[in-house]
Amino acid sequence: MFTQISRSVVLISPALAAVAALAIVGACQGQSSRDILTRPAPPVDHRLSYGTDEFQFGDLRLPKGAGPHPVAIVIHGGCWMSEYGLSYMGHLSAALTEAGVATWCVEYRRVGNQGGGWPGTFEDVARAADHLRKIAKTYPLDLNQVIAVGHSAGGHLALWLAARKLLPKDSPAYYAEAAKKKGDDAKLVVIEKAGHFEVVDPQSFAWEAVRNEVLALLKTSFPAKNK
Repeated sequence: MFTQISRSVVLISPALAAVAALAIVGACQGQSSRDILTRPAPPVDHRLSYGTDEFQFGDLRLPKGAGPHPVAIVIHGGCWMSEYGLSYMGHLSAALTEAGVATWCVEYRRVGNQGGGWPGTFEDVARAADHLRKIAKTYPLDLNQVIAVGHSAGGHLALWLAARKLLPKDSPAYYAEAAKKKGDDAKLVVIEKAGHFEVVDPQSFAWEAVRNEVLALLKTSFPAKNK
């Protein structure tokens, strides 16, 4: 008998900082937070394009205060299929922003979209991450504190993002100027009784553990006024 395990992966993007990885898993088959797929997401501060395709955009949310703010690149899941978009990750993004972390929740071309699949999906995630350099010229972002957060299939893309430096130079998804020559650091956190969607639902019992691990990786803390 196999137990379904959901994974939410948090790691630092090699495009912007030394690579670290944190995997958060829910060890339960239950999916009591599945309604997050249809629950209206909190408002976005800025929707910005990182390319010319209709799916090459991201939602930027900024914490209160002057900054510069640490940043989480948020990558949604959905089996890499066009039926699933970034909306449901707006809840996690908004909750992290309330905790003092700027979030860049990215959309990308998926299977079913023109140009989606290999290598388009991967190129989009890489371009979206690298686009933070341009965004930071306008918005108060701390590019020395950047992580990537992926849920489900987005966890795979987040791990791939951290491994770009290992790709051959003739790969269409290789970005030499973005790669860093530092090692990886990884941590696994298992959240008992958490299902597939609990780990990305700020209304679930699992959220405090997820939030705290993200903040620990960024070496920051939850603002006192929000505790």
